[in-house]
Amino acid sequence: MKDDNGDRSRNAGGEEEESLPPPGEHVWVQCEGFRTLAYRDAKGKWKTVAKGEELTGVVKVMKQ
Repeated sequence: MKDDNGDRSRNAGGEEEESLPPPGEHVWVQCEGFRTLAYRDAKGKWKTVAKGEELTGVVKVMKQ
């Protein structure tokens, strides 16, 4: 989403809203010190594909 100045808005994690995949789509994400295959649930929380554990500290989406 862009604001009136043409800048993209960011979510609480500092990610650009337009760069986030839709819920349920598996993507590689970079966290602090590691990367993993993950998806966003219906509430927008990041979960690991392997175990379904919640991820915190997602830095960026590596590949969509």
